[in-house]
Amino acid sequence: SFDQGDADEVQRVGELNRELLDICVELGFVPYKAPDWMLRELGDRTDPGFKELLGRIRRTLDPAGIMNPGRLPL
Repeated sequence: SFDQGDADEVQRVGELNRELLDICVELGFVPYKAPDWMLRELGDRTDPGFKELLGRIRRTLDPAGIMNPGRLPL
């Protein structure tokens, strides 16, 4: 819990969360129910083959692209 009205505090918490993500991913953790900013960060680190597989599965299950559009960085 933090003061979301304080821009400096919001920035510090954001930086802390990104540092925690770096540490956790290096240790092999996979975030569960990751927020959008985290998915974008992880998208840059994700194996291209896995991203392709995930995209194929998504297109198979949701050919119209109506479920969570733009949620996954594919």
